Amino acid sequence: MCKKGDLLLEIDSAPFKAQLKQYEGQLIKDKALLETAKLDLKRYEMLLKQNSVSKQIFDTQKSLVKQYEGTVQADQALVDQAKINHDYCFIKAPSDGYMGLQNVDPGNYVRSQDTTSLAILNNVDPISVSFSLPEKQLPRVLEKQQKGSQLEIFAYDRSEGKRLATTKSVVIDNQIDPTTGTIKLKGSFENGRQNLFPNQFVAIRLRVDTLHKAITIPTQAIQYGTDGTYVYCYDKNHNQVLRRLVQVGPQKGTLSVIIAGLKFEDTVVTEGIDKIKDGDKVSIASPNNEASRESSDQNSLRKNV
Repeated sequence: MCKKGDLLLEIDSAPFKAQLKQYEGQLIKDKALLETAKLDLKRYEMLLKQNSVSKQIFDTQKSLVKQYEGTVQADQALVDQAKINHDYCFIKAPSDGYMGLQNVDPGNYVRSQDTTSLAILNNVDPISVSFSLPEKQLPRVLEKQQKGSQLEIFAYDRSEGKRLATTKSVVIDNQIDPTTGTIKLKGSFENGRQNLFPNQFVAIRLRVDTLHKAITIPTQAIQYGTDGTYVYCYDKNHNQVLRRLVQVGPQKGTLSVIIAGLKFEDTVVTEGIDKIKDGDKVSIASPNNEASRESSDQNSLRKNV
């Protein structure tokens, strides 16, 4: 872990130090010439008032002073640039972070035009996570912000089984990517425990609303037809499946929220959907049946032939 201002790498500063001294010496010399020229100018000014020197000599000396002033200014710029080059030899951490593997070893030659970095320093606390949102979801997010409510972002691991971090610090981009139909968002997470790592893949959940007593079903049960979205429900009174049009809401993992079309007591067909149609007679297969062992942990349906 590096702290801001820590010395990370050092480049041989001897040539830059020598050049700095050279420019500093030239600056001292030209400053002395300038002072001498100014003193002479004062003398010529007094002599001019006494008509002891011509106006031309006075004007020439005045121009010489300006010339030396320009020279001193140019010398000072060279000294300032030389100091910058000299300071660049001592590479310090611009912020707290973690130092990556060095790409150079002691004794290697480095040049300003090299494209390979010497090393990479990553700031990990706070750390930013970028993700995309479909443009059709943008109005809901903007409406939430306009009402003064804060958006909340949750970062999960790749399997979405462990929550890594939470934040309410969210920035939305100012344009939609026309090639993907998405807009970029960035969340800034406190990462003191270092649960997040640079370039790590995370699953992001953006909380816009909280649905209470929502009906959720496995997403695989949802089918799409010309008349809309539908699912197959089991009618236990008549032992048959019925095609039911539904309105699908947000998704979370493998589950989808059903806004309309289902009741809590409905039984939805999740397997073998391609083998049934509306009105087919079916029966619930026993978990002990050989044909239904793969789904022994959940109810499945068997079509009556």
